[in-house]
Amino acid sequence: GTSIVLCFFLSTSCDDQNCSEVESLGLRDLQIAMDMDVEIVDQCLEMGFKINRVERYELMMSRCRGLLALVELGYNPDDLSIDDQINDVYRDLKYAMEPPSHELFKEISVAGRMQKFDVVLMKYLFHAKNDIVNAARVAIRMLVEDEYVFPDAEREAINILMIYMESAEDVNSPKGGGSIAEELVAEFETLDHDYVE
Repeated sequence: GTSIVLCFFLSTSCDDQNCSEVESLGLRDLQIAMDMDVEIVDQCLEMGFKINRVERYELMMSRCRGLLALVELGYNPDDLSIDDQINDVYRDLKYAMEPPSHELFKEISVAGRMQKFDVVLMKYLFHAKNDIVNAARVAIRMLVEDEYVFPDAEREAINILMIYMESAEDVNSPKGGGSIAEELVAEFETLDHDYVE
């Protein structure tokens, strides 16, 4: 995943003559990598090998984060098939939640895994779907429902909420933000300070 993102990054510095060709090859390589993920799992199951579900899930999350990095660089989300990736990760997470004793939750709790997915989901909704309202809803869910929040998840949630407060998209958004916006900025600065130290 990281090498493909690096290839895309390098393609932005190419000359005009071969830039579109390099991007096309990069998109093709992304599709090959996604197809190989499915083929490898199918072949392992066919041959009777046990698949490490935790490693598989982490790989899928890593792919989503890499694709979102490309979206943030300006690549078209539709060209990257990011919707399918996000849906696959969500489906696997929901499936694993059925028995709470699933191996996916041995080291990180259900709430922790959901928070990590929520970070990806907030970025997806905001950057790939231009949907700040639903991104803010995800942010609120995490901050209100979860007793403990990972610092990076809290930081992203507060960032999304600050952007939401500045937007005029939602008729229910408080105009001007007032003290709510000031409190979000103060919390964000506190997190920034704590995160650096």
